[in-house]
Amino acid sequence: MNKALLLAAGTLSCLLLAWWLWPSAASAPAAAANTPAAITKPSQAASPVAVAHPLPIQAEPEQAPMQQQLQWLASAYADEIAIPAYSRPLTTADSQLLEPNRFIAQPVPLKHGASVSLFPSQYRFIYPEPIHIKLQLQGVSAQGATLRLLHEWTGEQLAEQAMQPAQDGFQLQLSSQQSWDGSVTAEVQLHGSTEPLLLRTGFEISAPVAHITGIASSYGEGPDMVIPVQLQAELAGHYRLRANLLTAGRQPIAVLTARAELPSGNTTLQLRAHRSVLPDTDEPFWLTTFQLERLSPAPGQPTRYGDSAEPEFLLEPFSLHQLSNDPYRADEQEQQRLRLLQQLAQ
Repeated sequence: MNKALLLAAGTLSCLLLAWWLWPSAASAPAAAANTPAAITKPSQAASPVAVAHPLPIQAEPEQAPMQQQLQWLASAYADEIAIPAYSRPLTTADSQLLEPNRFIAQPVPLKHGASVSLFPSQYRFIYPEPIHIKLQLQGVSAQGATLRLLHEWTGEQLAEQAMQPAQDGFQLQLSSQQSWDGSVTAEVQLHGSTEPLLLRTGFEISAPVAHITGIASSYGEGPDMVIPVQLQAELAGHYRLRANLLTAGRQPIAVLTARAELPSGNTTLQLRAHRSVLPDTDEPFWLTTFQLERLSPAPGQPTRYGDSAEPEFLLEPFSLHQLSNDPYRADEQEQQRLRLLQQLAQ
């Protein structure tokens, strides 16, 4: 019994230590969280609650000793800081990084194999982008559908419009308004359907606070290819920019991240690609999939977003001979964390 308690306490200490030592989540690309469609059936009695029978208790597998867990943690952290956070390798398998604004539709199952699915064409719309919403029906017939758009924070109705018939359901295109800034809920009521259905799903609309206006010529600085991104910021603040670097043939190379305190007006934010991720080629590169954010300045104040004058920019050919061969070296704080982990793992 005492041995089990000591092992559990050691495991908890290891997890808390890992949480404290690990780099900030801000250094890793964030993926948009798609809100699945919810479904309600108006004027319908509540379904009986199913009582689950308890399953037989199974013995938990013996956990690895704390020292071994610390060794794994130290090894994983060493691999993490061996690559600069501002220039991470990107592959075709990284779908969330290649399509960070993709909304993944989640069908809602109904009786007899039928299903419905309500989804926008993307998760976040930047004004004045038109808003495309689709309702897919499988095994369900309906004479019509009406969509209401509600502001999630205030409950204010932003729009109400009949959806247009489509091949497998209904669809609608709305013109966004600059005042529709924030999280919104799309609510669709089916008319003349086999059963009354009310569907909801959520997404975001953002009025841009900064704009990418162009890309200046790249240059070498130590082992990094520096890409100056020209911005026009409407609001001063702490900004973060992510973009994907692709080959001339549009194969992924790296996801680049930069963050800085920027003034309002015309300014520049520098993306950096480390030599370790760059292919030795005389061909140009593509810079695309921009995610420009003005980070929340205080609790209760939302993150705001920016847009780009072009969805992608073609960079001039860049010679690796301009770069040094210096390997990336983690900063002193990261090295101290690694040394502490390695000492604890001994």
